[in-house]
This record gives sequence, structure tokens and C-alpha cells, in this order.
Amino acid sequence: MLLHLSRPGRTVRARFGIASAIAGPWRTRSGGRLDSYFEADIALERGFSGGLFVDVAGQGLGLGTAGFVRGTPLVVPPATLRRVAEQVLAHGGVRRGFLGLGSYPVALPSAIAEAEGQRSGLMLVSVQDGAPAATAGLLIGDVVLKVDGQPTSGPADLLPFVDEDRVGATLSFRVLRAGATRDVRVTVGQRDGQAA
Repeated sequence: MLLHLSRPGRTVRARFGIASAIAGPWRTRSGGRLDSYFEADIALERGFSGGLFVDVAGQGLGLGTAGFVRGTPLVVPPATLRRVAEQVLAHGGVRRGFLGLGSYPVALPSAIAEAEGQRSGLMLVSVQDGAPAATAGLLIGDVVLKVDGQPTSGPADLLPFVDEDRVGATLSFRVLRAGATRDVRVTVGQRDGQAA
């Protein structure tokens, strides 16, 4: 049983509900990270995001938001709120890493797949001018095989490398270009609201 408390107007409002789903870490499409979360069966009306969720013992469980999934309130846990607050205090906002590339999964030629120990990679379909990927020399058509030794087979595989603690870090991209593999060093930039 959950209790949602909010104050969209002059008085505090409360609603009861239950946790309909509980899950571990999750990333948003823009790279934001929730350490864990749960969904509540309470419909959040306009102005109710940001309210506190508590359990039957009065223990704070986190803040509710309808901003991640339409129509489904998610409860952001204290660990995530604490991490975000520390980022805001230290940097004036939440930092996100930025590479400036777009990618699409592709199957690898059998010889490369056998040599690299993976069946697919990420073909770069866009490289933004002036972005870290372009500055490092990555090109449209390159196929990213690994980043810091971790195989890449889908765009989501790049998200851990653009966490807030990766800003300024140098990554080793193993890429396939014109049939040959090479290593390219890319320094993670800071996201400024553009696509990563």
C-alpha cells in the first residue's frame, strides 16, 4: 500500500494505491539513469508530479513523476534523487556525456565476426560536426565493434559510456573501416541538450 502526497494548490492532497511494478536500473532514451524505480497504480493529475510517495509506516519511498512514461507514474528513489542533487550542487545541473554520433546495428562479415568474437556492431550513420566523435576522427560508415573492450551490438550499449562520471574521460573505440580494424581514442564531451 502506498500513499501519494502532493500540494498542487493551497492544500495537501493524498491518494492511496499500490506498487504495480518494481524494477532495477533503467535508462531513458536521452541517457538519464534511474538506480531503481517502481510504478504506482495512482493516476497523477496535472500538477501532481513531484509529490512524495510513502509506505504504510510513513517511510519516504521517493518522488513521483509522470514525465518518463505517459499515463504511468514512476517513483524515483532516494538514491537517484541524492545523486541528482549532488550533481546540481557540484555543477549547477546534471551532467551527461556526449559523443555526437548516431548508429545502427549491422551484421559483421564472418571473418571479422570470428576474429572479434561477436556477430554484430554499430555502423555510424551520423557524426556531428565539431562533436567529440568527429574531433577524434570517427567517420560515417565506420562500424564500432567495441568501446573500452565492451562489445557493441545496439545503440543502448553506448549509454553507459555517456554517464555523468564519464564526462572528460577518454574511451577506446575499436572500429572497422574499409575492411580493417583500428583503435580510435574519443574524449567524452558534455551534453548541451542535443542528441547523443
